[in-house]
Amino acid sequence: MAGGAYRLTTNDLTATDEESTSTQLTYTVSSATRGTIFVNNTAISSTTGTFTAAQLAAGQVVFRTDGSSNATASFTATASDGSLSASSQTVNFQVVRPTVTLDNASNTGNTSDLTTSNTQPYFVVTLPTGAFDGDLIRIYQGNALLAETVVGDIAENGTVPVRVDSAFTSDGIKNISASLVMAGVESAKSDAVAVYIDTTVPNTAGQLSGAQLSDGLLNLSESSSGLTLSGLAEPGSTVTVTFAQASSA
Repeated sequence: MAGGAYRLTTNDLTATDEESTSTQLTYTVSSATRGTIFVNNTAISSTTGTFTAAQLAAGQVVFRTDGSSNATASFTATASDGSLSASSQTVNFQVVRPTVTLDNASNTGNTSDLTTSNTQPYFVVTLPTGAFDGDLIRIYQGNALLAETVVGDIAENGTVPVRVDSAFTSDGIKNISASLVMAGVESAKSDAVAVYIDTTVPNTAGQLSGAQLSDGLLNLSESSSGLTLSGLAEPGSTVTVTFAQASSA
């Protein structure tokens, strides 16, 4: 089942009963739309399923959509202490999948080109609202699991760095996605980001442009107009230019 996941909390549902404990106070679900509610990783009925206020407070109640990412979903719940029921509450919320990109610290090229010579890079996962410490982040290449890490310290902007468990063994484009596992319920994977692994050192030497060096010799007139050297090199590498009289720049 595809879709995003949303953890329900006491900010979404609230009920108090001075004569009942949180384990005695029970919510009964009705009219769930665009998804399914899971309690401790077990799906419950969208019309008669129940969970306790204690399970809600512990972050064990998760709604998973039925196929749409970033979907608006809703359900109605009625609280009861076993003898009396409170008024029904309708919960509306936006379900958002995590997102992933290459960590700038692992990007050995231009930070906008998602190209790196680092074969075991870090990726930055942006988590949806409701992620808890103890949830799991998974990194995939296609359907192959590359890393799984427990959510610990979440940055103020909602991001967590994750490093792949093993180095990539070949160059080329790697389509990377991420998912979040809440209370045992895994969200759909994020949209994939295409990262290019490039460990091949260019072997094409630089050469003076033909317009400025048409005869293979550099005369005074040509040198005064400026000199252009073109070629290939790895980002961050040192390029040495040697001139005829053993001087260099």
